[in-house]
Amino acid sequence: MAAAGQDTKRPPLATDDPDAVELPPEVPLDSDARVALAADLKAQAATHFKARRFRCALKLYRHGRGHDPSNMVFPLNMAAAHLELGQHELCCQCCTDAISIGTAGNAEAALIAKAHLRHGKALAGLGRHESAALEFKTAVDLNPTDPKFVAAVDTTWADVLKFSESVPSDNPHNSVERASAIKGIATEHYKAKRYRCALVLYGHGQTLDPTNMVFPLNMAAAHLELGQHKQCIQCCEMAIEVGTAANAGPQLLAKAHHRMGKALEAMHKPTLAESAYASAVQLHECPLYQDGLNRVQRGAVVQGPIHTAIANAIAAGQLTQTALNTMLVSVGGDVDRLAGVWRQSLRVHCPSIQQMQSVHSLGRALEASAGVSLGGAVALDLALECYVAAINVTPKKAIPTGWAMLQCDIGDARQTRIRGSQSENLERAI
Repeated sequence: MAAAGQDTKRPPLATDDPDAVELPPEVPLDSDARVALAADLKAQAATHFKARRFRCALKLYRHGRGHDPSNMVFPLNMAAAHLELGQHELCCQCCTDAISIGTAGNAEAALIAKAHLRHGKALAGLGRHESAALEFKTAVDLNPTDPKFVAAVDTTWADVLKFSESVPSDNPHNSVERASAIKGIATEHYKAKRYRCALVLYGHGQTLDPTNMVFPLNMAAAHLELGQHKQCIQCCEMAIEVGTAANAGPQLLAKAHHRMGKALEAMHKPTLAESAYASAVQLHECPLYQDGLNRVQRGAVVQGPIHTAIANAIAAGQLTQTALNTMLVSVGGDVDRLAGVWRQSLRVHCPSIQQMQSVHSLGRALEASAGVSLGGAVALDLALECYVAAINVTPKKAIPTGWAMLQCDIGDARQTRIRGSQSENLERAI
């Protein structure tokens, strides 16, 4: 391998043979040159890592670390390579070094969090699940605002739990007792919004105590939080079946029907959602359940004519004053409510790129007519909803011109919007 500053492009190695990786000659270098050389080695190591030549990457990361020992990225990346090679003890050592160096150097919390995540994975590989759990928790505590990172930790934690036998129980041979202990731990994960972890543990508990409807019922709640509505419905159906067979109390059964109603409502199935909510109310009179029932019943009355009006408007490329007046009457003149229902209906009428152009054209027609025949404020809001619905199904890379045009139209509509705070509209337009 050439020294820093020289051409380092080489054909990729066919095998993961670290002996084939040349290191730069040992020559005296000042501190800046050493750091530059370390960065060059890191870049070459990353290329090997991406090609799954982990031993080659390790050799380069190790050498780079020698030139830039205060940079935690080197032991952090070495940990990743050791992890891929199944060298869990070595991974743990590198993670410990990375955390120590990063803490001393005030490194970004996100980097230190990544070290804790990898440390947790290595500990899990060694069967030390409780220690791994502490590392995962520390990782999330250090970087709680990055949803992708939190989801990655949650998924990893859930995968570890699938193989974990570290759930406490005074009598490990008593499956019901063990299931109860698992449920307690699962609930702690749920409360901490680690829904995937909770799902795994509730699933363990259900296997141990299959006649307890609480497990599929709680799994339904976790699926609901994750937006997995079909799985939520399946778990609710299972909970109702198990609970009915076991003569469970009406409050638990009502809870299952309510969660099913919420999932069905989110899937835009108001008729089925109404039936589920009605069953919940019949089993247990609860204001929360009654609110759900009232909500879908009102929506069914309102959304029917608006769905029809939007379908007609998309087909015609315009919205008539008569149709607008009818929709406003159906929502009692509440423009915000009309915009919300219009938005939900557009999700049905503009589910993919095929409908994008028609919805975009309708938005422009609405915006053009805002100062002519239609109520200006209402028409602009509905036009804005059309543009947003269209851009949500327009891939930026595949249709860059169409995407850019929609962005411009959204900005123009926000800038000229009559309703709402002018300063906020301008800020969002920019």
